[in-house]
Amino acid sequence: MLYGIVVGRKSGSESTWYGVQSAVIVMNAALYGFLGVLLGVPVAATINIFRTARHFLIPVLLVLLFLAYEFGFLKLQ
Repeated sequence: MLYGIVVGRKSGSESTWYGVQSAVIVMNAALYGFLGVLLGVPVAATINIFRTARHFLIPVLLVLLFLAYEFGFLKLQ
């Protein structure tokens, strides 16, 4: 949700209407919070299920990080 607030502030900074800017910030925070829960819960469940299969999880985690980077969710500088 914190990421959504930061993104919302950057995207809504050109607006002179405080209400519109606040709505953009809240919507971005809610969207990113929902995506975090939507993706985080299955990943955590998978980690718990395959806790003993660490050799399986490392490539899966690397693929998820690669996909996040490719689709722009993760930016490395």
